[in-house]
Amino acid sequence: MPPATAGAPLRGVATAVALSCLATTGHAQAASPLKGDITAFEACFIQLMIENPDNPMLDMIGPIVCGERHIPITQSCDALGYTLFDRRAVCKTDDLVFWQSQVTHRAEAAIAQGRNGTGGLYDDGLTLCDDVAAASDDPIDCLIEIHWRTALEFVAADLVADLTGEEQ
Repeated sequence: MPPATAGAPLRGVATAVALSCLATTGHAQAASPLKGDITAFEACFIQLMIENPDNPMLDMIGPIVCGERHIPITQSCDALGYTLFDRRAVCKTDDLVFWQSQVTHRAEAAIAQGRNGTGGLYDDGLTLCDDVAAASDDPIDCLIEIHWRTALEFVAADLVADLTGEEQ
């Protein structure tokens, strides 16, 4: 097992990419809108809440289930871009920047409203991606998925806060 500091460079890269995204988009601007059907995502999540009122894992599982149905993880390119070898890496890099921007903006908004930021599940995901990198594999797919999932958790938490009128 690699030493605990092996993931520090990867986190540094992820942070640098997120900060460069903020530098290019402007900190005051909102994150780019999500491609997909937000209304269908929200309806899906509400339906899951109705059907599973006592499921303590719903806040983690629900956004993934509904996201897979309604908010594609691939946001930056058309289908051909992800298919062509010479464009795939650029599309994935753009997706990572997009999802990191989503997480950054949504976490800042949640904290400004007195709610929690990213939390332990996000940190655990980054640790998993560190392990992928330590195994000499490219961690970009892992990083994209962690940021996609986290952004959708914020969308779901915003929905719950709106519905209940409470801070999540």
